[in-house]
Amino acid sequence: MITRLAAAAAALAAILIVGLANAQTDRAADKAAIEKTVKEVVTTFYFDDVKKVVSYFHEPWMQIGTGKVLNTAEEVEKSVAESRKSMTKDYDHFNAKQLSSKMLGKDFAVVSYLGERQTKDNKVVQEVAGTFFLKRTDAGWKITAGINYPPEDFIKLD
Repeated sequence: MITRLAAAAAALAAILIVGLANAQTDRAADKAAIEKTVKEVVTTFYFDDVKKVVSYFHEPWMQIGTGKVLNTAEEVEKSVAESRKSMTKDYDHFNAKQLSSKMLGKDFAVVSYLGERQTKDNKVVQEVAGTFFLKRTDAGWKITAGINYPPEDFIKLD
């Protein structure tokens, strides 16, 4: 009887340890995936194919700072085009300096970024910061809402 109890306790402990390790690994993998998604968005936003950029966003997508809700991919495309037009002519690329993220349960996350818009010779044109809220979907992590703000207000989440 004691041997069975000890064996059952050992089996339960093993299941819990493996389960916790898998949960931590899954969470770490999710965190890496959401950070990759945001880094891709902020580094490709102004130059890659608009359809590719739009594929990162969930419909609807809320622009918190402007109070706009973009309900369709076409509305997101239009917003991306407007943002691109507002960039200075010598802007060449985005350098993400910091990413900070936090899982919000199993299917939601928040990621903040801080970076620089730079010229071809790496001269800083503008320093920017923002935060995105993401949702797990069948197609991967999608951005559901975002806000830009001054770099000095960068939100460190880790």
